[in-house]
Amino acid sequence: MATDTHRAIDAVWRIESPRLIAGLARIVRDVGVAEDLAQDALVAALEQWPKSGVPDNPGAWLMAAAKHRAIDHFRRNTLLAASSQPERWSCRISLQLSMTM
Repeated sequence: MATDTHRAIDAVWRIESPRLIAGLARIVRDVGVAEDLAQDALVAALEQWPKSGVPDNPGAWLMAAAKHRAIDHFRRNTLLAASSQPERWSCRISLQLSMTM
């Protein structure tokens, strides 16, 4: 059973990976990061699909999983930038708070 799922994942990856990486590269503006995010989505598929089955639209599933990882990537980078330059970010936050009040 798992071998059928792995064959399906392999086929989906061969078909969808170029489109997936191109779409992610447009989002993150870095092909290397896009490839990493796509591979992370593939690993998630390898972990989940043998248990739950191949979804009806596996390409969309992979893209959704990769987009979630892209959001995590942006959040992590924002937090790292904020921690390395706290005075810069505190000024922005103060300005944004004063504009909302």
